[in-house]
Amino acid sequence: MKWGALIIPVGPAIFWGCIAIAILLAVGTAYLEIRRANRKRLSWRLATNGAAVFSLLAMALQPQWLSSSQPVSALLITSGADAEILKSLAASPSQIFLLGENAEWKSVYPNLQSIPDAAYLQRHYPEINSLQVVGHGLNDYDLDELDSIQIKPYLSPLPIGIKHAHWPREIAVGQTLQIQGTLAGLNNETYWLYLTDPGGFVDSVKITGPREARFTLSAMPHASGKFLYVVSLKSSAGKVLIEEQLDVVVIKPQPLKILVLTNTVSFETKYLKNWASQNQNVLAMRAAISRERYRFEFLNRPQIDLSRVNAGLLRQFDLVLIDGKTLRALNAAERQALRAAVEQEGLGVLMLPDESVFENNAPDDFFLNFEFEKFPDLDERSVKPRWPEQRHLEITAIPAEPFAIKPAWGMQSLIADEMARILAGAYHRGNGLIGLSLIRDSYRWILEGNAPFHAEYWSHLLSALARKDDDKDRWSIPTTKPLIIDQPLALAAETSTTSPIGVVATESGAPDSIYLQQDLMESRRWFGTFWPRQTGWHNVALAGGESRWFYVCEKTNWLTWQAAQKAAATELHAARYVDLLMERRSSIAPRAKPVALFWFFGIFLMSGAYLWAERKW
Repeated sequence: MKWGALIIPVGPAIFWGCIAIAILLAVGTAYLEIRRANRKRLSWRLATNGAAVFSLLAMALQPQWLSSSQPVSALLITSGADAEILKSLAASPSQIFLLGENAEWKSVYPNLQSIPDAAYLQRHYPEINSLQVVGHGLNDYDLDELDSIQIKPYLSPLPIGIKHAHWPREIAVGQTLQIQGTLAGLNNETYWLYLTDPGGFVDSVKITGPREARFTLSAMPHASGKFLYVVSLKSSAGKVLIEEQLDVVVIKPQPLKILVLTNTVSFETKYLKNWASQNQNVLAMRAAISRERYRFEFLNRPQIDLSRVNAGLLRQFDLVLIDGKTLRALNAAERQALRAAVEQEGLGVLMLPDESVFENNAPDDFFLNFEFEKFPDLDERSVKPRWPEQRHLEITAIPAEPFAIKPAWGMQSLIADEMARILAGAYHRGNGLIGLSLIRDSYRWILEGNAPFHAEYWSHLLSALARKDDDKDRWSIPTTKPLIIDQPLALAAETSTTSPIGVVATESGAPDSIYLQQDLMESRRWFGTFWPRQTGWHNVALAGGESRWFYVCEKTNWLTWQAAQKAAATELHAARYVDLLMERRSSIAPRAKPVALFWFFGIFLMSGAYLWAERKW
C-alpha cells in the first residue's frame, strides 16, 4: 500500500487488521489511565500511551520511504567480451558485474560481482538506470527484465559458425530436405561445408570468405523416422571448425483426395495428375469435351459418377479444383451443395484462372469476391513465385495472369511474386477455404528440368487449402532456429479440444506439462512456451493426441547462432531509447528505502520509561 512517498509493504487485510488492533490497544490503555484517581499529568500520560502504541504499530508494519537518489551506471560482462573494450570502460562505472562465472575475468577485476541472471540487477540494484553491456549481449527474455534500464552495447565480432539457419523439421518421404543459412566470422580463405546423415556424406558446398556467406545444402530422405543431420565446416587444410546438428523427422506422406472439374482438357491438369500419382494422392477428374459430354479419369480410387455435383460426391474429397466457366455452368442445386460442403464440412476449393474468374467476380460472390490489380499493357506476367516453405533460393520465372490479387481484410496470402504482390490467396468461408492462384502453366517447370519447383508449388498450395481433420491435433515448431537447453521454445497447437494441456516427454519418458493460451482470433489455435531442461529428443502432444518430435541441443552447440541472437536483441533494446526519454529517466532514480526501526523502538522505550517513572512521582 502506498500514500505518496510512504510505502507499507503489506496487503490491505494485514494493514487494516494491525490498525484495528492498535486502535483497540490505544482505547484500552487510555481508558485505564482515565480511571486512575490521580488526574495529574493526564494529557501527558495519554499522549505517551498513544506514542507507545504507534511505535509498536510501526515496528509491525515496517514502513518504507520512497526517496530520490542519483542514477548509477554499471558495466555488465557477457560471453565473448573483448579485453581491450573492457580495459577502456572498466574505470568509468562504479560497479562491474559478470553474467555467469569466469575465473579469468575475476582475476583481472577483483571487485567483479557474478550474477545469475539479468533480472538480479533489477531486484537488488534498482538505482541502476544505465548499463554498459560488453560481449555478445543478452537474450531478449533477459532484456525484458531490464525494460527501465538504458543499454549501451559494446558488441564483439561473431565467432566463426552458422549465424542463421532454416530447415523444415518435418517432411514427408520423397520430399527434398533443403537447408539454408548464413555463415559468419569467416576469414579471407576457402572453406568447405558438408552435410552428413546417419548413413554418411550427403552434400557439400564451397564457401569463400571473408566475413559472411550464404549457403544451401540438400538431401532426399528415403525412409521415415527421426534423424540428426550434421553440418560441418572445414578449412582448406581439412581442419573441422564447427559441427552442428539439425533434427529432421521424416513422415509417411498423407495422400490428398482431389476432385478436378474443368471446362477443357489441358496440359496443366495432365501434369497435375502425374504429380498426384507420384505422391500417392487420390484423384478424380472431369473435363468437358462438348455440351453435356465429359472425359473422366480416376487415380488410386474406383470409378464413381462425376456427372452431377452433390453432397455425397463432395464428402469423398478434401479439395475441389474448378475453373470459372465450370463454376458458372453449375446449376443452383450443385452450387448450393458446393457452398454447403465448404461452409459446414470444411471442403477446400481452388479456383483455376480463366476469363470468367476476372469478369464475374463481385464483393458479395461467395466463391469469387477477389479484387484485382490489372496490368493493362500485358497479356501475361513473368513472375518468380515466393512462399514460406520455399526451399530454393532462385526459382525460375513462370507465366501468370496479368493481374495481382489486392490485399483485403480476412484474406490469407499463400504465394507472392518477387515484388511481394499476391499471386495466390484464400478466404475463410465457414469451416473451409476458397483460394485462387494466378499462375499459369506451372508444368513449364517440368519441361525446363525443374520438376521440384512444380512439386513444391502444388504441394504447398493444395495442402494449405485442403480439408483439415478437426479431430487431429497439429503442432507448430519454429523452423528458423535450433532448440537449445534452458532457452524458451514457442509452441502452437491447432485442436478442437477445450482447455488443452500440452505434455512434453523425453525419450526416457519424463513428462512436463505446458499450459496453453487461446488465440483471440482463431479459437482452435493455442500457444504456449516450453523451457527444455534436458537435451535429446522430445515429443509434444495433447492428451490422447498425436505427438510431434523435436531435438534439444546442448548450450555448447550453435554458439555463433546464440551470439547473433543476443547481439540483435541487445541492439534492438538499445535502439528503443531516444535521447529525450533517457534525459527524463536519468534525472532521478526513485528507490524505496526502509525506515530505520530503531527510531520506533526508541520511542517505545522512552514512552514505557516515562509511564513507569510517572507512577513513582
